[in-house]
Amino acid sequence: MRYPPRMKAQYGITISLLSCLTLMTARPASAEAPEKPASEQPGDREKGSLATLADRLLPQVVNVSASASIHPGDTSEASPDEGGPDSGPDQGPQIPKFAPGSPLDEYFHDYMKQKTAPDAPPREMQAQGSGFIMSSDGIIVTNEHVIHNADKISVTLQDGTILPAHIIGRDQKTDLAVLRVKPDGKLPAVTFGDSDTARTGDKVVAIGNPFGLSGTVTSGILSSRSRDIHHGLYNDYLQTDAAINRGNSGGPLFNMAGEVIGINTAIFSTGGGSIGLGFAIPANDAVPVLQQLIKDGHVTRGWLGAQLQDVTPDIAKSLNLKSQEGGLIAEIKKGGPAAAAGLKTGDVVTEIDGQPVNIGTLARLIAARQPGGHVKLGYKRDGQSHEAIVTIGKSPEKPDMPPAGTRDAKPKNITMADLGLGVMALDEDLRKSHDIPDSQRGVMVISVAPHGTAAKRGIAVGDFILQVQKVEIDSPAAFAHEVDRLRDQKKNIILILIQSKDGISWVPLALHQALP
Repeated sequence: MRYPPRMKAQYGITISLLSCLTLMTARPASAEAPEKPASEQPGDREKGSLATLADRLLPQVVNVSASASIHPGDTSEASPDEGGPDSGPDQGPQIPKFAPGSPLDEYFHDYMKQKTAPDAPPREMQAQGSGFIMSSDGIIVTNEHVIHNADKISVTLQDGTILPAHIIGRDQKTDLAVLRVKPDGKLPAVTFGDSDTARTGDKVVAIGNPFGLSGTVTSGILSSRSRDIHHGLYNDYLQTDAAINRGNSGGPLFNMAGEVIGINTAIFSTGGGSIGLGFAIPANDAVPVLQQLIKDGHVTRGWLGAQLQDVTPDIAKSLNLKSQEGGLIAEIKKGGPAAAAGLKTGDVVTEIDGQPVNIGTLARLIAARQPGGHVKLGYKRDGQSHEAIVTIGKSPEKPDMPPAGTRDAKPKNITMADLGLGVMALDEDLRKSHDIPDSQRGVMVISVAPHGTAAKRGIAVGDFILQVQKVEIDSPAAFAHEVDRLRDQKKNIILILIQSKDGISWVPLALHQALP
């Protein structure tokens, strides 16, 4: 589903995504490190203090910056409602293809229609959003619309450290994305809470970077649950009056235990600012999606093979239903799971595995099931209750894939400076250019520092590394992983199995100190 940037609602209110934007001709200046906190005052550390909670949570939240370089004379194809059918190279700059509702698209709707000299220098569009640290090794969560179609992505930590990031998984339907950074050490990760147990009226805390102002803490209450704002797949949002604005996209909504119960995504607004109507994706809906994105880079969804619609009061009356429960089947896909289970057009699905559902929860629960699994559907036909066992199918919709070459990309070569050597994967090109047989395993040494540890031990360009400490190596990434693992174990010397022109032998290499 594509997301329009401003979806009209009643009373002149619009639904807005929360990313903020800047346009610049040069790269943005590095974020300044936050000021050191003032000395604590008496009472700051009292039990239940919001300041105490904020101190603990702020390092878990990050700024996400996404940029794209735009050439004013770009003749990329414009969408029909933007550039128009007569648009072309002679009509001035064209509007690049950004996802409707993404921060880049929202700005270019106006900016790119302006006449600009074709030889004008390229400009850089910067989208600012928020995110949080899901795991200490560098997994970052944000909204998909924050990073959609970006050329470069960076993450700024609370202490001002800026780290380059790449996308390892994204999903437009739920507006979620997972990034990876490579920190020098472990990062402070969030803890997820149970959003299903959060109650209307509970106190909540939102942390993010509204309008690029990093480390902003606001508080309020959970105003409502299960809000349908016609944004995304599930339409089951948490509503809060905690002040959130543009730039809060992807930031966490915490409960008072410091657990993430939601991901801030959208606001109702009359002028782009907060009026106390913010919406967050519930953590219990987000976590299964995030886990799939981390594991596979995309989301595989279950499929019922039926189109459903709401049960209105008139429909309920005509079908002799006592309430507006469940989802009315409007169409059955031929050969789909629902058809195979005997469901028919006009049936009303009211339960999944004994759990009462409406059309929103029904879509969410089916999509969350893995293809091949089974569910028991309760449904009503002609006023009578029935049950059917349905084998969940695989959604025919093409999943959103991470950009090519960015999902934990395995480099073709790696240089280990402390070992004084570089290695390369034995790919097809290397095998052909060096006449390396298919039976050859390991990685090939492609560089040796003249006075480094490897050179001192007789390792030469063209040698092959087969094992590290008896672990077989099949890629440069695997080689680096094993070396780093042994380094973490405080090993001073490691053994690598080398195949050279003189044969195969074990060679000791120093990690933390020079060998004698």
